[in-house]
Amino acid sequence: MCAALLLIVLFGLELHGARSLGQTIDEGAHIGAGYSYRKTGDFRLNPEHPPLMKLLAGLPIIFLPIDQSIFQSDAWHASDQWGFGYALLYDSGVSHTTILWLARLPLMLSSVLLAWLVFKWTRNSFSPAAALFALTLLVFDPNIIAHGSLATNDVLTTLLFFASCLSFWRFLEHQTWQRGLGASVCIALTALTKFTGLTLFPILAIVAVVVRLHEASPMHTLPHISLKRMIAFFGGALGVFALVMWVLYGFELTRPLRDPSLQAALNRARAAHESGLGANQPQPIPTLYPLLFEDGAASRVIWWTLENVPIPAYRFFFGFGSFLNHQIFGHRAYLHGVEQEGGFVQYFPLAFLWKTPMATLLLLFVGIVAAGSLYFRTFGLRLRLKQVFLTIPTQYFILLIPPILFFLSTLTSRINIGHRHILVVYPFLYVLLGALFTLPLQHKMQTVFRALLLTMVAISAAFIVSIHPFELSYMNELVGGPTRGYEYLLDSNYDWGQGLPRVAEYMKENHLETVYLSYFGNAKPEAYGIQYARLPKDPSTFEQEQLHGTAIASITHLVTDEEYFWLRNYPIVARIGYNLVVFKLE
Repeated sequence: MCAALLLIVLFGLELHGARSLGQTIDEGAHIGAGYSYRKTGDFRLNPEHPPLMKLLAGLPIIFLPIDQSIFQSDAWHASDQWGFGYALLYDSGVSHTTILWLARLPLMLSSVLLAWLVFKWTRNSFSPAAALFALTLLVFDPNIIAHGSLATNDVLTTLLFFASCLSFWRFLEHQTWQRGLGASVCIALTALTKFTGLTLFPILAIVAVVVRLHEASPMHTLPHISLKRMIAFFGGALGVFALVMWVLYGFELTRPLRDPSLQAALNRARAAHESGLGANQPQPIPTLYPLLFEDGAASRVIWWTLENVPIPAYRFFFGFGSFLNHQIFGHRAYLHGVEQEGGFVQYFPLAFLWKTPMATLLLLFVGIVAAGSLYFRTFGLRLRLKQVFLTIPTQYFILLIPPILFFLSTLTSRINIGHRHILVVYPFLYVLLGALFTLPLQHKMQTVFRALLLTMVAISAAFIVSIHPFELSYMNELVGGPTRGYEYLLDSNYDWGQGLPRVAEYMKENHLETVYLSYFGNAKPEAYGIQYARLPKDPSTFEQEQLHGTAIASITHLVTDEEYFWLRNYPIVARIGYNLVVFKLE
């Protein structure tokens, strides 16, 4: 009963957030792509992400009376995912608010399913009390609430990654073909939601190797894993992945050189190679150019293949190429007052430290101290790695290895645009923290300890509820909370274009007919009833004297765009949802 109430609370918070917040930057592209996939079977839009999440987001809106003339637009013919998403939301004859919340609905349900899996796994591994504790931690995680309310792929990837590890563990417990098939399907769906899901193949292979090495331990609880069976499983998983991929892409068969997008990319690459500019590009791009553009047997084979061989699920491979290209060239990133191309090695460790609720960080610290204490009581000060390995219960390997390896893989990422990219680690963390309820303490001490744990979580939950529905801008107390979070992280961590409905409310409450607006996002202010003039960039002294009234600016522009620094000379009169600042120009 308590678990069901917590699941209802999570869904209620996300539903209210989905109805309260405006379109975030990526949602237009994802929703537009998903709708087009459903209506046309054409996967030209948003190829840099696999299609599963977008197909789910597009499902509820295909029944709406949307004007099909959007498929005659220039954006559609130019494969402009941003323009097509804008046309769908604001020029299709259906309210953008209806499209948004319906597209968000399947993703909200996926977060509820994630919470239920965390509860179930913790209960089976530890105890019902531990399961309720883990579930409470997840339900009041502001990052889960924020991104579970949006039509983006991060929470769905988290669900499927977690489910893949759980189903793989169930296969290791009873190595039947049915469980192997279930695990293979989960892995395939994860990789078809986000390309980082492909890391499951090496990660789970490492888990299998570690478990095999652990068979000598008296703590080992699994049947013997033969090398033959593991090879069969991963070979079968690759086959299932290929089949599911082809099904999701509508049995697509495409000769690559017939794709205008690939032709344009190859033409740009040829021009860069012939001009000598390619030598300045990041590796391994320049090393590929001779294979493509210099006469030779390898070049002729590649071009013949691109021209003549139909590729099943071609858009997956084109999208994976786009994803790798993005990783190689990187993305402009912001971290604690510094902007640079290609990101920061310390980005995700710091994002984890700043965006994780303080209660969770404190519990993690308690868990580490408890593990360290157990080690020193057992082995003393000497380092006994082999003995430690043999005394670890087998079930902890599936809870520790996947999130740790995934997190370590992000350290090399050159796309540092959101803490949401490491949401995958949190379900595992919450299951492990649930185990704190099972620590073997004396009865009175255990009661006090559990009361302290629950108090910490209750205080954290109360704070999360107090900032609702602005969980997207959540930052913990280590950096001053959400009011100061912009000093440390931006983009989808803080200001993702979500605040336009609140701007409209502010204007109505303060009887403002029009404002000066500088908005970071790609939604349409007029669709929210906002009458505005664009806030000028870096006006001269004379022009500033002509500006009178109220100005509202996204915090991203105020922090990163020097042309808006002149606004700092004016008094701040209000903040709207943390990510928008109101100035009085007088």
